[in-house]
Amino acid sequence: MTINLTLFIQIVHFMIAYHLIEKLLLAPFMKVKNQERADQKIIDMVYENTHKQLELAEIQKNEEWKKTCKALGMLIPQTVAGRLLESGEKLMPTLRQPLCLSQEEQNELTQPVIEVITHIIRRDVW
Repeated sequence: MTINLTLFIQIVHFMIAYHLIEKLLLAPFMKVKNQERADQKIIDMVYENTHKQLELAEIQKNEEWKKTCKALGMLIPQTVAGRLLESGEKLMPTLRQPLCLSQEEQNELTQPVIEVITHIIRRDVW
């Protein structure tokens, strides 16, 4: 079995070409790719932290809203409609339940107002 010398020369040329391609082309590309991955991880962490902070702020806002509704509900007396008071009869104000609306009800009530204000602003600006 005779092995031709050109086979060894081709193996050496292949190894040289592989190392040149690896050092000249692949190394810079891998540096850029690794930097992009690191940047993406940082962006993902910032997004997650911001998202968590927004969720906590939303929860806190809803809790404050419920507390405010409860406090105002205790302070606002309930009126008696359609009933005449006889002389000497005293009206004892009764406290009504606080008016707390769900997020959907709040959006339903505020959306038309927002649309009107937006329309007025756009009309005045343009």
